[in-house]
Order: sequence, then structure tokens, then C-alpha cells
Amino acid sequence: MVSNVARLERKVDGMAAILAASERTATGTGSSYPRAYNPAGISPEIYVNQFVKSDHEASLVLEAFRKDFMPYAPFVVIPPNVDSEEFRRQKPFLFLAILMVTYRYEKSTQAEIAKNFREVLSHSMLIKGEQSLDILQGLLVCLAWSVCFLPV
Repeated sequence: MVSNVARLERKVDGMAAILAASERTATGTGSSYPRAYNPAGISPEIYVNQFVKSDHEASLVLEAFRKDFMPYAPFVVIPPNVDSEEFRRQKPFLFLAILMVTYRYEKSTQAEIAKNFREVLSHSMLIKGEQSLDILQGLLVCLAWSVCFLPV
């Protein structure tokens, strides 16, 4: 029990250090990021557009999620009348999570989407302090998928 508490304290200290470094960078007192770091380039829309080339492909991804995953994710309900373009615009982070779980047969693409997902998640929540239903649902889809569909 003590070791779990100590591990949790180390994680919290690590997150506090990340937040302090980001605040120093924002105020210009220090630079903890390499020059190539571009916070404006970290958005779910950019990553989704990188992997989904057409509205037809986005529709197929949404349909695959509705058919194969939505029964296991009751916290995400996508009505049949919602088209992919509208959904991508309203819930870009959730769509990125859906994209990640539906690319289960293309492991290298899925791994790259997962990396981008984690980057957007950490930037949105830790750096920008965002809180939204879009982020919560995307995170829940990711967690449900990793428990249900990853090989043990």
C-alpha cells in the first residue's frame, strides 16, 4: 500500500513539473520544448485529416464504430442521422479516438494514431487545462477499447 502511494506521489510531482515548465514557456522565462514544438499544430482535427482523406472514408469509420464498438461503449451514442462531417466538426477528439479503435487491422497506422491521440490528450488536459465531454468520451472509448480489444 505504501509503495502505491509513493508511486502516485511521484506521478503527481512529475505532472506538476510539466505544468510548471509549460507556464515558464508561456511566460517566456524558459524553454522546455525543442524549437520544432508547435502547440498550434496539436489539434485533433489536424491528425484526423492526416489519416482520413475523404468524407466517404470518415463515414465508413463512423459506421464501423457504430456496428462493432458502440454496443460495448454505451457512454457514446452516435445517432444514425448524424453524418461524419458534422460529427468530425462537433467532436474532433472523440472522432480521433474512434479512428484509433476502428483501425484495428492496420496495426502500424493504429499505433501512429494512438501516439497522436496521447499527444493531443496530454496537450489539451495538462497544458491547456481543457475540460469537455468530447475529451471525456474520447478517453472512455480509448480505455474501453484497450481493456476489451487489446491482446493480453
